Amino acid sequence: MSLTAKFIVIEGIDGAGTTTQVALLHRALLDKGFKVLTTTEPSTGEIGSFLRNVLASRDTSWAAEELALLFTADRLDHIKREIKPALKKYHYIICDRYYHSTLAYQSKANGKNLDWLISINQPALKPALTFFLDIKVATALLRMARANRAQELFENENQLKRIHRNYHRVINELQKRGEAIIVLDGEASPQEILTAELKIIGGIS
Repeated sequence: MSLTAKFIVIEGIDGAGTTTQVALLHRALLDKGFKVLTTTEPSTGEIGSFLRNVLASRDTSWAAEELALLFTADRLDHIKREIKPALKKYHYIICDRYYHSTLAYQSKANGKNLDWLISINQPALKPALTFFLDIKVATALLRMARANRAQELFENENQLKRIHRNYHRVINELQKRGEAIIVLDGEASPQEILTAELKIIGGIS
């Protein structure tokens, strides 16, 4: 069995359950005997830690372009520092968010800066497969309220509506460019989502 990892990304708006699905998929693949690494963005590196503080502080003074450049710099550091060294050590690398988040969160409502966002992320490693967990904004808000945690920068209704629309624009554009992006029903149960993911992953193995 080859130890050249398949790089899988799980995406979705805040509240979509990406972190839950990363954990479930990690465990399911481990149980099948695979070597699996999970990681996340923003990363645990210096730039990623700075970005986490920006998100937690809900600092609205940052322009979308500034944030996009910071997220992209963190991504390139993440790839160099963690993802590429892991490619020959694992069967699967599963990332909780990746450049799709930057394209959706930092894209203007009219999408006019999408080409620029795609261009600055051209050096990034392309995933073998991306899952987008599609949920209603109302569902996301309800889940976050139930979690009873402090809101971050983009976790309000107007922002989530914009980001949700942007994700679908991004997915459509990247699919046209040949990326394997699968939209899943994020309103389904975690186990149903996991079953769908495993079936699709089995098809690329």
